[in-house]
Amino acid sequence: MKKFICVIMLAFCLCLVLPALISCKDKKEESEEETAETEEEAEIGWNLPEKDYGGRSFRIVCDEGTLAPQDFIAETIDGDLLNDAVYNRNSVIEERFGVSVEAWINGYGTQFTQNLRTSVLAGDDMCEVAMGMYNIYSGITSMMYDKNFVEWGELPYVSLGNPWWDKNVIRDICFADKVYCMTGDFNPSTLGNTRMIIFNKNLFREIGIDFPYQSVLDKKWTYDEFFKICVQGERDLNGDGKIDYKDDRFGYIGWFCDQPESFFYGLGGSYTVKDENGLPVLNLNNEKTSNIIDKLVDVFTPGNGGWANNIEWGIDLTMFEEGRSLMANSRFWLLEVFRNMNDDFGILPHPMLDESQDGYRQSVDGVCTMAYVPITNGDLEFTSIILEALAAESYRTVMPEYYNVVLTIKNTRDEESADMVDIIKNSRAYPLQLDTFNIMTIADFAVDKTNNLSSMYEKKEAAGTTELEKIIDAYGYG
Repeated sequence: MKKFICVIMLAFCLCLVLPALISCKDKKEESEEETAETEEEAEIGWNLPEKDYGGRSFRIVCDEGTLAPQDFIAETIDGDLLNDAVYNRNSVIEERFGVSVEAWINGYGTQFTQNLRTSVLAGDDMCEVAMGMYNIYSGITSMMYDKNFVEWGELPYVSLGNPWWDKNVIRDICFADKVYCMTGDFNPSTLGNTRMIIFNKNLFREIGIDFPYQSVLDKKWTYDEFFKICVQGERDLNGDGKIDYKDDRFGYIGWFCDQPESFFYGLGGSYTVKDENGLPVLNLNNEKTSNIIDKLVDVFTPGNGGWANNIEWGIDLTMFEEGRSLMANSRFWLLEVFRNMNDDFGILPHPMLDESQDGYRQSVDGVCTMAYVPITNGDLEFTSIILEALAAESYRTVMPEYYNVVLTIKNTRDEESADMVDIIKNSRAYPLQLDTFNIMTIADFAVDKTNNLSSMYEKKEAAGTTELEKIIDAYGYG
């Protein structure tokens, strides 16, 4: 009887205690979830101050010559992955800070720069931020060196160490610890204008070449492996005894203004490096650069599989779509061209010179989007808060959707392709925009199939040094 009463009492106690225990467990889990959410918010930049700007406009002017309009202009949900991500991101920022994100096109290339310069010189507070090219031909770099833009150290709530900003910009084109332009995850268009290699999976299988994914992951995707594939790709398809772009097949093709510079930077080349003061000096007249140019010339020498298209823009794209090259130089935004291609393709970074190189390097085209804050901006606190929030929210939502856009084109949706996109994004390199030594300098080596680096450098060295002196002076070291 006593045992029975004990059992009853134990059951009664459990009935009282268990709900409390369960409640405590629920509250603990709830608390842990809230903590996780709080940590996530902090991680994506929501540690910004609480602000309500009462509907104030955050104004963004875009260069139509870039893909910047697609980064910010989304008037409604329309089912397009990127458009909808941009629309939702803008809505989140608008609700969080009581602002209206307003973006518009203000010219194309040189016209955009002229409009922006006129506005700044007139003292017109036209916008909080300008989204323009990083391109010497548009005139935007001249504006930067003329000190028309705010140094980003003056933006109190922008933290350039956060993962939504591309720190490679600072490494490559910012000097003496001063930053006058920047790109972040609110610019998928900059990733869109990042160069990479696409390869024809069907042709690789047909010839018996393993996809180089694992080599890339193991950091063994080097010039030697790449060169072997180039040579294997060349074939006289029409049997006339010669290799011609109209009928035959190549190993590696591309537009001559993009392809050679992509390859040059991939192998570790660069026009300039930084000295001990963080200032640019020329980096061409040396053994390493000459070795890289030798390898560049080898690829484009007849019989070795390379062809630089200097005939007409787009011919190389058509050739790849027709299955007449194993590999092609491309950019992410161009992948849409191949949506209806019969063969599947994959994505690769450009190869390294050898395994001792410190990592892959993917050059970004000069029509990429950079953010510039005009000196006429009257409220840097406001600007910095919204810029940081836009970049952070884009890191969480917009950039993943951009990956989805890329990885749903043809049969690129596989684990390796996603890894390749990550590697390419994180290893971007920004060629310093110079009149003297630039994309056309490297293009000439590929088209002429001759390494005349020494004589070319001798002719241009004085002008190149003078050009760098002007840049150094602009950064306050004159």
